[in-house]
Amino acid sequence: MELELSDIAGIVKGRIIGNEHLLIAGINSLDKASDGDISFFFDSRYKDFVKDTRASALIVSEPVELYKGSQVVVSDPDLQKEIEKQSLMLSSEAKENKQNEYDRKNREIGYLSQDLSEDAQTAQQNANQKMLRQLYSVIQSLAKLQAFDLVMEKSNSSIIYTSDAIDITDQVIKELNKVKP
Repeated sequence: MELELSDIAGIVKGRIIGNEHLLIAGINSLDKASDGDISFFFDSRYKDFVKDTRASALIVSEPVELYKGSQVVVSDPDLQKEIEKQSLMLSSEAKENKQNEYDRKNREIGYLSQDLSEDAQTAQQNANQKMLRQLYSVIQSLAKLQAFDLVMEKSNSSIIYTSDAIDITDQVIKELNKVKP
C-alpha cells in the first residue's frame, strides 16, 4: 500500500517541506531505507546516516539542512514510538497481503491438482475401456473358433465348479498378448 506524504503528515500531525504528493511504500531505518521508503531522524548522533540515506522522505523534529529530500516536520520528538507502531501496521498489512497471495496461489494449485486428477482419471477410464473392448473381442473370437455356447467370467462367484478343460483364461491371455500394441 502506498501513501502520499501528505497522508503521512496528517497521521503524525506534521508539516511538509518538499513534495506533498510523493508516494511512500514503506518505512525503514536511515541506513536500510531505499527509494519509496520514509525514515525518521530525531537524534543528531545519526547525522552521518542522513547524508547517505536513500530514503525518499524523512520525519524530523526540525528541518534538516543535510537532507535534500522531502521532510515531514513534527513538533513532538516522542512521536518516534508512534511512527514505529505505524511501521508495524504497515508491516502487518504487507504480511496480510503476502498471506492473501499465498492463499490464492494455494487455491490455484488445488484447482490445478484437481483438474490433473480428473484428467488422469478420465485417461485411466478410457484406457480401461479400450482394454476391455480388446479383451471381449479376443474372447468372442476364441469362443467362435472353439464353438463355445457360453463363456463366463471365472472371477464371478456364481460359478461353483468348472473343469480345467473349459477354462480358456490362458488362451485368452495368449491371444490378447498377440494384439497388444
